[in-house]
Amino acid sequence: MAEIVDGAGGSMGDVAFIVATYIAAVVPSAEVQVCGPHDFFLQGPLLFVINVDRVDKPPDVGPTGQCELGPLCGALVHYQIVKKLTLVTRAFGAVNIGSAATTLIRCFMILERIFTNWPAEGALSDAIYFGLFPAIILCAMHTELARRVQPFLLQFICDILPVSTIYYHRLSPMKRAFGEIQDLVTTPGFVASEFYSDWQKFAEVAYERLALLESFDRQEIAVFKACDNMALLCMHKYTNEVLVTSFDYSKGRVQIDVEPITHSRAARTIGSSAGRAWPEELSRVARSNGKTEIHLMIVGLHGKLRWFVVPLRTNSSNMHYGLKTLAASIPAGADESEILAEFAEKIQILVNEEGEDVVRIHS
Repeated sequence: MAEIVDGAGGSMGDVAFIVATYIAAVVPSAEVQVCGPHDFFLQGPLLFVINVDRVDKPPDVGPTGQCELGPLCGALVHYQIVKKLTLVTRAFGAVNIGSAATTLIRCFMILERIFTNWPAEGALSDAIYFGLFPAIILCAMHTELARRVQPFLLQFICDILPVSTIYYHRLSPMKRAFGEIQDLVTTPGFVASEFYSDWQKFAEVAYERLALLESFDRQEIAVFKACDNMALLCMHKYTNEVLVTSFDYSKGRVQIDVEPITHSRAARTIGSSAGRAWPEELSRVARSNGKTEIHLMIVGLHGKLRWFVVPLRTNSSNMHYGLKTLAASIPAGADESEILAEFAEKIQILVNEEGEDVVRIHS
């Protein structure tokens, strides 16, 4: 491998540039009418990437506990390999040649490794933009081809794509992508395929979240920005403990819970596995003077639950103390539903009073 790197220019980036440029030269666009020679010329570089980074083996786990890309895939991302492989899958999905399955398997294998490992921010968004949706549907329409690439199609439709709808930058390109496949998803070949019902479930979740995204973009329901703080308001009346907000996406639809840390199943799960990092995070919250909240995100990935601590930080304590002041005014024994109805307007006033210089970020 050292000789190959030296011959390419001295770095893995030089190797990646050659590989990516070569693939783009063989299939420069999704409209190319691919045939046997295209398949022949792609097999070598695709297999080279798989062997160098052991893409067909379980990924390496880095010091942070996250699975990391191999050096060649990591370098290829910078040379738009996701765009190039997505165009290849679209072109080969549109033809029914016997050798197409091997090319597609290798492309999907590399893409799956990039999508599910760190760091590859924006990779899935690029794939959606350049035609991952039609590539999946075209492959699913050909019975024999679909049988060969079935594990990858199911992973994309049932796992990777649904989970991605929780991210703004991945959800945004889906609107355009769904518009481009309106006719394709109704073709008899796809409707009759084993993948159609799973695609419909994914599409339902995606459309629901796109509608929510558009409603926030129109700023017509600003009161919803205070929805989790309304729950915080109620909880502050009954406890002075640290509160934990958990966002559970593991079932396709988000479930939001705000609980005292001692009552939170999500917090207990994180605390039992995070070692020293967890008490250190709690200590930072206690010292933040109301400028940090603990948010936990739960997602399903490859059939398992994954937990992420994503603190919400702000440069102002006004909301925190405003809510505590409102909470102190709640009558003893008040009905919780009545509290929410009565204080919604007051909470919205707090939201409106926050100046433009108030910043809230997940970090």
